[in-house]
Amino acid sequence: MVVDKNFQVGKSGLVTIKNMIAAMITDHIEEERRPDPDQMALEVERYLAGLSPLYRSGYLWLLRALEKAPLVMGYRRQFSNLGREDQVKVLDSIEKGNNYIQRILFLSLKTAALLMVMSEPKVEEAIGYEHSCLLHHS
Repeated sequence: MVVDKNFQVGKSGLVTIKNMIAAMITDHIEEERRPDPDQMALEVERYLAGLSPLYRSGYLWLLRALEKAPLVMGYRRQFSNLGREDQVKVLDSIEKGNNYIQRILFLSLKTAALLMVMSEPKVEEAIGYEHSCLLHHS
Protein backbone atom coordinates (compact mmCIF):
# COMPACT_ATOMS: atom_id res chain seq x y z
CA MET A 1 0.00 0.00 0.00
CA VAL A 2 1.44 3.35 -1.06
CA VAL A 3 0.42 6.13 1.29
CA ASP A 4 -0.14 9.61 -0.14
CA LYS A 5 1.45 11.74 2.59
CA ASN A 6 -0.19 14.88 1.17
CA PHE A 7 -3.73 13.52 1.35
CA GLN A 8 -6.10 15.20 3.78
CA VAL A 9 -9.86 15.00 4.13
CA GLY A 10 -9.81 18.58 5.40
CA LYS A 11 -11.03 20.08 8.63
CA SER A 12 -14.72 19.66 7.76
CA GLY A 13 -14.12 16.05 6.66
CA LEU A 14 -12.43 15.25 9.98
CA VAL A 15 -15.37 16.80 11.84
CA THR A 16 -17.83 14.68 9.83
CA ILE A 17 -15.82 11.51 10.48
CA LYS A 18 -15.51 12.33 14.19
CA ASN A 19 -19.25 12.90 14.54
CA MET A 20 -20.09 9.75 12.58
CA ILE A 21 -17.75 7.65 14.76
CA ALA A 22 -19.12 9.18 17.96
CA ALA A 23 -22.75 8.68 16.93
CA MET A 24 -22.22 5.10 15.73
CA ILE A 25 -19.67 3.76 18.15
CA THR A 26 -17.73 5.71 20.74
CA ASP A 27 -20.69 7.29 22.54
CA HIS A 28 -21.79 3.73 23.34
CA ILE A 29 -18.48 2.73 24.97
CA GLU A 30 -17.74 3.24 28.67
CA GLU A 31 -15.98 6.57 29.06
CA GLU A 32 -12.72 5.19 30.52
CA ARG A 33 -12.41 2.78 27.58
CA ARG A 34 -13.59 5.19 24.92
CA PRO A 35 -11.02 6.01 22.24
CA ASP A 36 -10.49 9.66 21.39
CA PRO A 37 -12.83 10.53 18.47
CA ASP A 38 -10.35 13.11 17.14
CA GLN A 39 -7.63 10.47 17.04
CA MET A 40 -10.00 7.98 15.39
CA ALA A 41 -10.86 10.54 12.68
CA LEU A 42 -7.14 11.00 11.99
CA GLU A 43 -6.73 7.21 11.77
CA VAL A 44 -9.51 7.03 9.19
CA GLU A 45 -7.79 9.82 7.26
CA ARG A 46 -4.50 7.85 7.32
CA TYR A 47 -6.34 4.75 6.13
CA LEU A 48 -7.88 6.68 3.24
CA ALA A 49 -4.44 8.09 2.33
CA GLY A 50 -3.35 4.53 1.55
CA LEU A 51 -6.13 3.95 -0.97
CA SER A 52 -5.94 4.60 -4.68
CA PRO A 53 -6.84 8.15 -5.81
CA LEU A 54 -10.15 6.90 -7.22
CA TYR A 55 -11.21 5.38 -3.89
CA ARG A 56 -9.99 8.42 -1.96
CA SER A 57 -12.12 10.67 -4.17
CA GLY A 58 -15.08 8.38 -3.64
CA TYR A 59 -14.73 8.54 0.14
CA LEU A 60 -14.44 12.33 0.04
CA TRP A 61 -17.71 12.48 -1.91
CA LEU A 62 -19.31 10.12 0.61
CA LEU A 63 -18.25 12.39 3.47
CA ARG A 64 -19.69 15.42 1.69
CA ALA A 65 -22.90 13.55 0.96
CA LEU A 66 -23.21 12.46 4.59
CA GLU A 67 -22.70 16.04 5.74
CA LYS A 68 -25.47 17.31 3.43
CA ALA A 69 -27.86 14.34 3.80
CA PRO A 70 -29.87 15.79 6.71
CA LEU A 71 -30.82 18.81 4.57
CA VAL A 72 -32.43 16.47 2.04
CA MET A 73 -34.15 14.57 4.87
CA GLY A 74 -35.90 17.67 6.18
CA TYR A 75 -33.48 18.78 8.89
CA ARG A 76 -32.41 22.42 8.93
CA ARG A 77 -28.77 21.69 9.67
CA GLN A 78 -25.94 19.71 8.19
CA PHE A 79 -24.87 16.45 9.87
CA SER A 80 -22.11 17.89 12.07
CA ASN A 81 -24.38 20.66 13.33
CA LEU A 82 -27.12 18.29 14.48
CA GLY A 83 -27.44 17.06 18.04
CA ARG A 84 -26.18 13.52 18.66
CA GLU A 85 -29.70 12.06 18.78
CA ASP A 86 -30.52 13.48 15.34
CA GLN A 87 -27.15 12.32 13.98
CA VAL A 88 -28.00 8.79 15.09
CA LYS A 89 -31.41 9.08 13.41
CA VAL A 90 -29.82 10.26 10.15
CA LEU A 91 -27.29 7.40 10.15
CA ASP A 92 -30.04 4.90 10.96
CA SER A 93 -32.23 6.27 8.18
CA ILE A 94 -29.41 5.99 5.63
CA GLU A 95 -28.53 2.48 6.77
CA LYS A 96 -32.14 1.26 6.61
CA GLY A 97 -33.21 3.27 3.57
CA ASN A 98 -34.72 1.87 0.37
CA ASN A 99 -31.86 3.10 -1.81
CA TYR A 100 -29.49 0.14 -2.19
CA ILE A 101 -26.66 2.27 -3.61
CA GLN A 102 -26.92 4.70 -0.71
CA ARG A 103 -26.87 1.85 1.82
CA ILE A 104 -23.85 0.13 0.30
CA LEU A 105 -21.89 3.38 0.03
CA PHE A 106 -22.63 4.19 3.65
CA LEU A 107 -21.60 0.67 4.64
CA SER A 108 -18.18 1.22 3.05
CA LEU A 109 -17.72 4.44 5.02
CA LYS A 110 -18.92 2.77 8.22
CA THR A 111 -16.56 -0.17 7.66
CA ALA A 112 -13.54 2.12 7.36
CA ALA A 113 -14.50 3.82 10.61
CA LEU A 114 -15.14 0.52 12.39
CA LEU A 115 -11.75 -0.85 11.31
CA MET A 116 -10.00 2.08 12.93
CA VAL A 117 -12.02 2.06 16.16
CA MET A 118 -11.86 -1.71 16.63
CA SER A 119 -8.05 -1.68 16.24
CA GLU A 120 -7.71 0.80 19.12
CA PRO A 121 -6.02 -0.97 22.10
CA LYS A 122 -8.62 0.32 24.60
CA VAL A 123 -11.44 -1.13 22.51
CA GLU A 124 -9.62 -4.43 21.95
CA GLU A 125 -9.15 -4.75 25.70
CA ALA A 126 -12.79 -3.87 26.38
CA ILE A 127 -14.07 -6.61 24.07
CA GLY A 128 -11.41 -9.13 25.13
CA TYR A 129 -9.67 -9.37 21.77
CA GLU A 130 -6.34 -11.22 21.91
CA HIS A 131 -3.82 -10.96 19.05
CA SER A 132 -1.79 -14.05 19.78
CA CYS A 133 -2.28 -17.24 17.84
CA LEU A 134 -4.34 -19.83 19.67
CA LEU A 135 -2.55 -22.75 18.00
CA HIS A 136 0.24 -24.42 19.94
CA HIS A 137 3.23 -25.56 17.96
CA SER A 138 4.67 -29.00 18.77
